[in-house]
Amino acid sequence: MRGTPFPFASPGGGGVNYLDSLATLQDSEARDVRNVVSTTRGAVKKRTGSTSFCVPPVALNSLYASVLPNFLIGAGGTSLYSIDAAGVVTTIAAAQTSGRKWEFVNAPASGGQGPLYAMNGTDTPRQWTGTGNTAVWTATGALPNGTYMVYTGNRVFVAGLTTYAAATDPSSTVVWSDIAAPQTWAAANYLMLDPGDRITVTGVEH
Repeated sequence: MRGTPFPFASPGGGGVNYLDSLATLQDSEARDVRNVVSTTRGAVKKRTGSTSFCVPPVALNSLYASVLPNFLIGAGGTSLYSIDAAGVVTTIAAAQTSGRKWEFVNAPASGGQGPLYAMNGTDTPRQWTGTGNTAVWTATGALPNGTYMVYTGNRVFVAGLTTYAAATDPSSTVVWSDIAAPQTWAAANYLMLDPGDRITVTGVEH
């Protein structure tokens, strides 16, 4: 091999720099880049392109990767869709409010419901067994209907509420299900975070 290899300490995350002179470029920067990747043997090859996986009937504004059942779950227009591993798109709910973003969680199947649960803060919450259409998510206690939802600690947590009977400030309230029971919502399972401060909950995460 001609010449002496020069090792760079930076992984090259600085991107392209067309402004500075060649002598002042940082190790993480490059004057020019190509759409290539390296192989395990040190060669360079063109980066693999992309391909269309499926074409839903409408543009999706929500997409969730469900596990058991293994589907992509999307929402667009007035419908919910399942997308299987072959890219086949199936409508699993219709006649919902147009354009609403949906939240989805995988949680334990219980009482013939789940393991996929969904809500958007406006329409009646839905649940899906993985076959056929979704159905209404029914529950013991006051099932909340919010715009944020997460499954963690073996409970479903919901926030982004506009109404909740037990709370004087629903927008500051987080509600949770009983352990391993998405169909059971005890009256005491809620917490108001600084109620009355006019600051709403803007998300929930693990």
